[in-house]
Amino acid sequence: PYVAGRSLRQAKNMLEIAGLEIDRLVYRPDMATNYVLEEHYRGTPIEQGSEMMAEAGSGVTLYVGVDKKNSTSIVPLVVGESLRDAKSRLWESGFNLGEVNYPEECDLLTRKNTRVLRQHPAPGTPLSLGGKITLHLSLDEEAVAKERTEAEKVARDAAKQRLHEERMADSLEQLSIEELVASPTYEAPAPTDEFFE
Repeated sequence: PYVAGRSLRQAKNMLEIAGLEIDRLVYRPDMATNYVLEEHYRGTPIEQGSEMMAEAGSGVTLYVGVDKKNSTSIVPLVVGESLRDAKSRLWESGFNLGEVNYPEECDLLTRKNTRVLRQHPAPGTPLSLGGKITLHLSLDEEAVAKERTEAEKVARDAAKQRLHEERMADSLEQLSIEELVASPTYEAPAPTDEFFE
């Protein structure tokens, strides 16, 4: 499918419906953050109306816009999810899949039963869009459940820390405004009788 001009989420969904996936997200400066600018398959640009065929399950490279002011996002929690679901969440959040580590006892038949045991960076971490997330997979459901509980706590703590930092920044900004108003050289704007239609 031709997905240029669509949001990253729409593009990801269209590719998945077609039996394809994202190979890599490449971010380029643009005012339309998280909108697909170009799409390539094996190095060849996909143009509107082209009828290029791709093998089911293969990946497409998406070139996506990013505004400098919105160039980071928060790493989502994917511990406990299947590799397929984890990849989908990461792409939707604007991240690339990094290294994938399977357990030693895992073979090609049991890979589909694995779940994410650990992720790096941790959930809740701010990261540049297009950054890579490394996943460690496991067949041990008990270990995965335990790590999920711990990862949820890490994500909550990170969210609280971000909220605290935002409040501190707002407080400092408010304090600066109050100091300015209290300054002996500050002159309040004169009231006007004008009105605008």
